[in-house]
Amino acid sequence: MTLRQRTELPIIFTARCTKENGRFPMEDPVLFYNYLERALQWGCEYIDVELWLPETLRRKLSERKGNSKIISAFHDFSGNFRWASPEAQQLFIDGAVYGDVVKMIAFVNTMQENYELEYFRSIIQTTYHHPPLSALNMGPMGQLSRALNKVFTPITHPLLPMIAAPGQMSAAEINSALHSMGQMPMLNMYCFGSARATGQAMFFEKCINELSLPHQLTCIENSVPGTIETIIRSADFGGACINPPLAASARIVPTISDAAAAIGQIDTVVVRPQRSKSTLVGENATWKGIRATLCRDFVPSAYSGQAALLLASHESQAAAAIFALRSLNVEPIYAIGFKVHGPLSDYVTPFQGLEDLKKVQEPSVIISALRAEKSLLVGPLLKHYSGRRTERKQIAKVFLDLTSGPRKGDPLALAATEGWTAYGHADVSAWTTVETLRLLVGHNVPYDFVRLASGRSLH
Repeated sequence: MTLRQRTELPIIFTARCTKENGRFPMEDPVLFYNYLERALQWGCEYIDVELWLPETLRRKLSERKGNSKIISAFHDFSGNFRWASPEAQQLFIDGAVYGDVVKMIAFVNTMQENYELEYFRSIIQTTYHHPPLSALNMGPMGQLSRALNKVFTPITHPLLPMIAAPGQMSAAEINSALHSMGQMPMLNMYCFGSARATGQAMFFEKCINELSLPHQLTCIENSVPGTIETIIRSADFGGACINPPLAASARIVPTISDAAAAIGQIDTVVVRPQRSKSTLVGENATWKGIRATLCRDFVPSAYSGQAALLLASHESQAAAAIFALRSLNVEPIYAIGFKVHGPLSDYVTPFQGLEDLKKVQEPSVIISALRAEKSLLVGPLLKHYSGRRTERKQIAKVFLDLTSGPRKGDPLALAATEGWTAYGHADVSAWTTVETLRLLVGHNVPYDFVRLASGRSLH
């Protein structure tokens, strides 16, 4: 749980055996199995299952994996493995039996072996549509394959005291290599909106530079009608964030995600590569930021079947929060101060009056999207439900304040005093920045880095 609370990324459980330059004993497969079974109980998203394990143990892990995924792994440190051999394809076939991903890694001594790997990769991708293949070569000569591999590429970081495997590269080094080979062309990205977007653009540019991405970022005031429509049609358009968001009904892009359509707002435009040509997709990153905030200290399953109260003056203020709550299977969701008329109305129960306080079960989540001048209205609800005790099983007890700027009173401090786990607008803003960058450039920027780099003032 300590590791789970320190990262929003999926966790891979792995053990390196003596044959793989590790220390785990290979003579006791059952012990290896016991460790992997414990990883499944911990809820690790992925477990590394070596192909040398007996088939019976690999089958049992597959039967008990639950929501976890299995990486069927093969490692060869001898330098004798050949990608062009019949053995290579048979290893993939064997790994595909129980694996959600097949990982094949070999130590090489010549550049030619990288070309052989890429030919092998193309054959596998053409012949088998599932599972995906993660394949690379170790050693200095294998760095080309690390750059070209697109599935679960192990990377290092300049701040680590040592690399975990020979030839391992950082994300920045891989991006730089891809650009130099013509595999990552320079694109123009934009921050559209008011003057507030300038700070966001500067932060995004810093992240792009840190990752050695070749893209250029420009901040443009969205004051002239048709500005966005004209820019996004350019051939080198690489994506954009929009602050404040545009109405989904504006139809500035040909495709809109289900989330953006339901929420009614587009705050991110993403370029999605297709076989023939790329397509533009209108996305909403705000709901992702709200969901990530709620899952900062609690696993998603902690919210399933739990009740929530949502305070707002208008549906537009609450739509992203409703979608985030529904993604966590929160129900019922009670609306206070507003009515929902759009596609989200089926998920919300209107709060009719004070009499409903007696009927509503103790909520696990209270979210306030009220403006600053109405922030005092939250206090009585927090106190009322803090003093109640029910027999209903409740794991999370969270208050989320989406209001920015000065307000009357301090709802966050009050919530913390009353025993609620409290998050504010700064938390959601930082998480939304993380999710926006993930949508735009496909990289994960740590939440803590966003907060330390003044990410709280970006929205």
